[in-house]
Formats: sequence, C-alpha cells, structure tokens
Amino acid sequence: MPQRIVKHARGGKKGGKVTITKIQVSPRAIAGTAAQSVNAVREGVPAEAYVTLRDIFKVSDRQFSRIVRIQPRTLKRRLASGRLQPDESERVTRLGRLLHRAIEVFGQEETALRWFKKPLVALQNETPLDRADTEPGAREVEDLLGRIEHGIPL
Repeated sequence: MPQRIVKHARGGKKGGKVTITKIQVSPRAIAGTAAQSVNAVREGVPAEAYVTLRDIFKVSDRQFSRIVRIQPRTLKRRLASGRLQPDESERVTRLGRLLHRAIEVFGQEETALRWFKKPLVALQNETPLDRADTEPGAREVEDLLGRIEHGIPL
C-alpha cells in the first residue's frame, strides 16, 4: 500500500495514476480497495494532503477548513506534526475521492473544478464542494456525478 495518498508530481496519465495539477492521486490509494482506504485513514494521511487539495480547489484556508471541519488552531498543530488524525483524514480523503470521480466524469480537471464551485438546484442551490462537508452530502454529490455520467436528467 502506498505510504502517501497524495504526492507532488507533474505529467499526464501514466501507470494507472491520474495527474491533477500539482499532485498525483493514485486511484488504488483513494478509490481502491476498502482495506487500502481503511488503512490509510487509520494511519492518518499526510497533512500536506489538506494543503494540496485546498490549493487545487483554489479556496481560502477558512472555507476549506470549514468544509473538512478542522479548526484553524488544530490545523496548525496538524501541519506541524505532519499527519492528520483518522477522522480528519477521512474527510480530506473524501474530497480527494470526489475530485477524482468528477475528473473521470467530466474528463478535464478545469471542468470538474468549475462544477464543484457552481451552485446546483439538485443540491438545494449549494455548490458540490460545500455540500460535501458531510458524508450524506458527499454521497449526494457522488450520486449526482453518476447521474451526469449516465445522462440521467437532474
């Protein structure tokens, strides 16, 4: 199992990995087997995963910390220690999985990122990024991506 879910990298699609701006997200690590996901979350993902995803989504620290529910003071401690706690890891990993799924559906990172920031009637006029702040909300976003992928009206 990869030690790091998120690694800095550049380049195109290679070796079963999808490049996303400044990082490479391994489908096996994020959307792979349940055992791999469970182990990564239990160990705690590197704190840089938070920073990298925040930068990819191009949102403020305040907004991203609200979405993943990590208080600013706690975040400073986690960044200093280098690792997120399991519950925090689960929330950050959830956004990574959703981003990976959106890129699969839309085919382009830019399109997926714009979609995450657009208020949608199907989500009671919330953005998919804001809606994904809870597990049930993230499931709604994932279901919506499935409907888009299969051409089911929203």
